Amino acid sequence: MNKHHDLLIAFSQAPEDQIDSRITEMLADMAKQDVVTSDEMLSILDQCAFASLASAFAMVAMNRFFMMLCEDEGITTEQAYLAAEPRRTSWDAVK
Repeated sequence: MNKHHDLLIAFSQAPEDQIDSRITEMLADMAKQDVVTSDEMLSILDQCAFASLASAFAMVAMNRFFMMLCEDEGITTEQAYLAAEPRRTSWDAVK
């Protein structure tokens, strides 16, 4: 269990009109991990944006959590975006 367990559980219990069940399952799994990384959260945000799997409100809340994870890791959000560029580029190729 990680220090963000309670927040991840709260996200995972969001109604389906806020966060799709595919994403809430991923969030519940993340709550069980020892460590959660900003890249994992950014991947979830990307999936939600790519396939409209979360409401605007949920996206804002999850983005704030992503920013908190970046702060915990001592990196900027820009550094996280750059590190995720290969994954994001491969998803763009699928479109």
